[in-house]
Amino acid sequence: MAKESTTPDLVELVRFTFEAANRRDFDAILDFYAPEAIWLGTVDDAEGVAAIRDLWLSYYSAFEEVRLIVDDVVDFGNGVVLAAHRHVGRLAGGGALSERRVFVYKFVDGRVVQARDFADIDEARAAAERLAEERG
Repeated sequence: MAKESTTPDLVELVRFTFEAANRRDFDAILDFYAPEAIWLGTVDDAEGVAAIRDLWLSYYSAFEEVRLIVDDVVDFGNGVVLAAHRHVGRLAGGGALSERRVFVYKFVDGRVVQARDFADIDEARAAAERLAEERG
């Protein structure tokens, strides 16, 4: 009898985390982060799940409503996944937001050990390619 793979589908896992983010279910997302995970943002960085949660709470508190819309998720191999998406919402106190973002995730044993935020898709893709090659 063949054994089922215990390797998680990283693309599906990333898609799940975006669904959870839209529910503001940070516990569900952070279950897939290693305790010592690092978030490298375009504005702020965070180290460890508690600090990452605080960063996200701060970000979400700036909005009356926000949705993350996934455009594409690409597995580059060797535990590297790129997620291109849009943030669309209404800011607290008025105003609208619509911006494109790209996250590059680094996984070890099915858990995020690093997530990096990019504003530029080409820069993110090049970073994901380099990281996947380095880890190969």
